[in-house]
Amino acid sequence: MKKTISVFFSGTGFSIDDSATFLAANLYECVKQGEQQIKMGFDGCGVEFGLSGIVFGSGLDEQCDRVIQRIIEEIEAGNEMTLNVYGHSRGAVGALMLAQQLSAVDPKLLSINMALLDPVPGNLITTSTFDPFNISLANKTMDLTDCKPLKKVLALYPHEPLPAFAFHAPLIASYPEGIELDEDVIGGCHAEAEQLSNSASTIASLRISEFLTKNGTKFNSSADYTDNAALNAAYLQQYKLELDKINKLGPMTRDAHSAKGVYINAKTGAQYFNEHHKRLAYGSDDATVALTIEPSYGPVSLFKRATATYPVAWQILKWSSLSIGIACLLFFTGGLAAIASLGAFSIVAAAPVIGGALATLWYGAIKPGLLWATNRIFYPSYSIREINSVTLEAEKESTDKLLDVFSGEESPKPEKQLQPEAPYHGRRLFDSKGANHNTSSEPAFSNVCTL
Repeated sequence: MKKTISVFFSGTGFSIDDSATFLAANLYECVKQGEQQIKMGFDGCGVEFGLSGIVFGSGLDEQCDRVIQRIIEEIEAGNEMTLNVYGHSRGAVGALMLAQQLSAVDPKLLSINMALLDPVPGNLITTSTFDPFNISLANKTMDLTDCKPLKKVLALYPHEPLPAFAFHAPLIASYPEGIELDEDVIGGCHAEAEQLSNSASTIASLRISEFLTKNGTKFNSSADYTDNAALNAAYLQQYKLELDKINKLGPMTRDAHSAKGVYINAKTGAQYFNEHHKRLAYGSDDATVALTIEPSYGPVSLFKRATATYPVAWQILKWSSLSIGIACLLFFTGGLAAIASLGAFSIVAAAPVIGGALATLWYGAIKPGLLWATNRIFYPSYSIREINSVTLEAEKESTDKLLDVFSGEESPKPEKQLQPEAPYHGRRLFDSKGANHNTSSEPAFSNVCTL
């Protein structure tokens, strides 16, 4: 049986029970639970795990483990699972951590779709930049390039920055090639986009609800998030209002944790609010966009991009330089005195031995040891999981064999039947001030899911 499990991670200090205030809680409450629809929701790590959750993000691994155990139960029972996960702030980092731990699962057994709203690991950018052990929460969850079951990602980033000492730099992660990735910038600041009372949450709520619905999550809602025409009309009207706000606020930038060396940029006088607005309005390729994610050209960012683009070359350069440097140090301090007469040749001869020993020590003992210690203290439930479905694989193998025996050839697979797009009935969703202007007895779209 095919099942969908929808998981909602709240921001650090937010409750999953406050559905009138927070988007994660509202979406969680409105999921239509049934035999094929499973839902799980979590308080912020600061709410459930106190000070250690606030400072280090401790407890995210435990919340992830509860989800993983449920997925294991379902897959071992022979079910094919779709995991739709939404998270805000540290909750979005929890979503990344969850996907990372499921990286090795067979995509035939599990499909993962993630909606992320401003993932914030709570580290200074300096900390994550100079973290060779990858023990900071930012670096721990930044790389998802090996996540096999990951299919789609929607990542939204509010453009307004908070002070650097507030530890609110967002995380722009790296994903596998070939997935459907939509990274975009929206208006407002970190908390406003999650709080339903703020106008900044309208776009986030619409896009995330649409994303989850179109990937299999079913809501108890009168809003039809498959009605593309109605959605597009709502987006375009709201984006026009948001673009006016950006022009009044003025230009600003927001730094981010990223292996690619990028930042969030807001500028005035643009034709469109963000990339989504530009796509919906069929803007030309050279049309200007107010809110963008752009590469930074500072020395640190350039270095990050170079090492991310050419990882093998970077490893060779790093270990060669280190080993030659240590060999030179040994030579000039008398450590290679026995072959001093050979001069530079002794350095070249010793460097590969030194480099090999250092790399073996680093990757075989030092780095794994530090990662183990960090996980043991702050994230004891964190580990990469392998999940097998004995029932599903056995049934498939048996069916294939029977088909081969009786027909002599593989049975053709039925073509997927596409559902027709719902018609647009001309509903007006927002007035010129951005307020909900639907006058029918059944509300169309709002930033609150109605039961």
